[in-house]
Amino acid sequence: MKKFTLILSIFIFVAITVNAQWVQQNSGTLNQLVSVCFIDQNTGFTVGGEGTILKTIDGGNTWVTQNSGTTYSLYAVDFLDLNNGYVVGSICNGENPPNTTYTSIILKTTNGGNTWNIIKTFLNTSHFTDIDFISTSTGWATSYGYIYKTIDGGINWTTCDPGYAYSSEIVFVNDNIGFVICQIGTILKSTDGGSSWVATSIGAADMGALFLQIILQDMLQLLMDTFGKLLMLVLHGNMFRK
Repeated sequence: MKKFTLILSIFIFVAITVNAQWVQQNSGTLNQLVSVCFIDQNTGFTVGGEGTILKTIDGGNTWVTQNSGTTYSLYAVDFLDLNNGYVVGSICNGENPPNTTYTSIILKTTNGGNTWNIIKTFLNTSHFTDIDFISTSTGWATSYGYIYKTIDGGINWTTCDPGYAYSSEIVFVNDNIGFVICQIGTILKSTDGGSSWVATSIGAADMGALFLQIILQDMLQLLMDTFGKLLMLVLHGNMFRK
């Protein structure tokens, strides 16, 4: 459900930034918040440190803490609809560079966040960074170096090594076509549902696929995705925001 917003020029981005009126909201927590997902103009979620999950039903004016059941740092949240959502988080098993490992978890809710359950635990993995579901059965997650896929709602996951470290953001536009942003400035593309990945530049066809997602968003969603996800990548003169 996450959507890339393609800004065709730096000037458009600057205009949006200058004209947008932002008012600081009281989240009610001192923990760092690192990911946000709005389902509509009123209902949204944000996640962060110490297992923090917050929900708003009034467009972000007020936020209510939800019980995640964990103290892991939570790094990404994705909702399919008002009920079904997923969160990914990790905790360091102890600093031991360059062999530091993490325990990572995936949380799921089926009732709009009233209850969250850990549906998968990954031991001795790299740091998990993002999660994206396109249906209640099919989804992907990224870690520093690996991409994971499930076709049974998150119970079982297969692993793919795309050949690039630090995979940080992932989005699929349908069952087959997906993109991964790597922190080294590379975009990976899959056309087979994540079984294989190649480094790519964004062509006209890919722009069209992403643009279809843009026009389905209202302005609130655009602004929340643009500034809430903290992702900015400039590539070939185009700016991508998530």
